[in-house]
Amino acid sequence: MPGLGDYHAFLDDLQTELAHIALLTASPSQRSCPRGCSDCCSPLTVLPLEAYALIAHAESAGWGEMGGTPDFERCAFLSHQGSCALYPARPFLCRTRGYPILHLNADGEWERDACQKRGFAAGAQPAGLLLETWNARLFHLNGEFCAQRGIAPDRIRLRDLVPFQNAAMSPTCR
Repeated sequence: MPGLGDYHAFLDDLQTELAHIALLTASPSQRSCPRGCSDCCSPLTVLPLEAYALIAHAESAGWGEMGGTPDFERCAFLSHQGSCALYPARPFLCRTRGYPILHLNADGEWERDACQKRGFAAGAQPAGLLLETWNARLFHLNGEFCAQRGIAPDRIRLRDLVPFQNAAMSPTCR
């Protein structure tokens, strides 16, 4: 049965791929976000599988420590110091933001986006995460996860997880 183990294996594979891309495209001193930078930390949505993993992490860490900000332009789990309260369990989009991403544009051509603050050079460097491949794998895991639990595979606003009380999604419910 697909569950958090499969998702964690997916995230481990993703981290390995991102580390490889960083080695190819950034200087060693600039492979992570500068301390306090939260430019990418905007409101976003997550898949139910990601929400389940975030809830499990938040419950183990203690919901009261999750903080959050009343600023609706920022992520609900971003502290006032600019750090992520859910960093170890952050979803796919948060893990990949700033890294060189290769994606198909509206014309069907490959484009590369990357954060220059993280030390990734602008321009036509070939190395980057193939977003469509990773999205397909994540959506497949999410589809199986949702089907086996009888829940909709629809995206959930990350902000809605702060007061999340839905027993069908709770990690303690089997």
